[in-house]
Amino acid sequence: MAIIIKREVHPLVARKKEKSIVWDWLTTVDHKKLGIMYMISGLLFFVKAGVMALFMRIQLMFPENTFLSGQTFNEFTTMHGTIMLFLAATPLLFGFMNYFIPLQIGARDVAFPFVNALGYWIFMAGGILLCVSWFFGGAPDAGWTAYVPLAGGEYSKGLGLDFYVLGLQVSGLGTLISAINFMVTIVNMRAPGMTMMRLPLFVWTSFISSVLILFAFTPLAAGLALLTMDRIFGGQFFVPEMGGNAVVWQHIFWVFGHPEVYILIMPAFGMISEVIPAFSRKRLFGYTSM
Repeated sequence: MAIIIKREVHPLVARKKEKSIVWDWLTTVDHKKLGIMYMISGLLFFVKAGVMALFMRIQLMFPENTFLSGQTFNEFTTMHGTIMLFLAATPLLFGFMNYFIPLQIGARDVAFPFVNALGYWIFMAGGILLCVSWFFGGAPDAGWTAYVPLAGGEYSKGLGLDFYVLGLQVSGLGTLISAINFMVTIVNMRAPGMTMMRLPLFVWTSFISSVLILFAFTPLAAGLALLTMDRIFGGQFFVPEMGGNAVVWQHIFWVFGHPEVYILIMPAFGMISEVIPAFSRKRLFGYTSM
């Protein structure tokens, strides 16, 4: 008869082990763990934006409904669009890119693991900075495009738009350095024999999205910096009465906004182009032309 001896783990040892696991995730530079963290963060922001959408739909169910005030409705509309675009869709895709790109090109990790982790935490810092605006006099309320003069100091006097411009600048910086990391990884970290024309299509679409991020988020950062100057330091870039031009903001924003739709859709197309050939057991038709 076998005798099984069960050893009890001391509570202090168990607590130390649990703490070490949490610390390991917080300080990790492993691309798989960072990919999972991106996905979890994106899902959490997605749930938050989804709750705002639900509240807005409840408000719109009946004429003259008073479920939300006009100001709260504007804040929910602005935060819903901003979170869905910058803090939900983008990190979900970055999660897949972080997790799968090194595996698909035969690399041990991304080119700059520490920069990869830094990009995630900068992105999270920007997202948190944007969301804490609720606790400092209200969220931004000028729409997710933040058109001036509505987003200027005359019509948005609270701190909400200040958190908007600062949060998106910080979050966008994290997105930029992560995109550069992906580009360097795909160009320089491929396994021997893995030429560019042998790359999986998801890697190709991720590479093109990273290039687009480099060119799209840069003008957005410049526009947000100008809006910050107008709001906080009394600049006149978008004030017509002082020689500025409000339409310039629209041009700057959509230099970013139009490529952004391709930044988000192309990795998704790449995923579809991987899944369908795998389950249909047929090569992707027209790989070279695609």
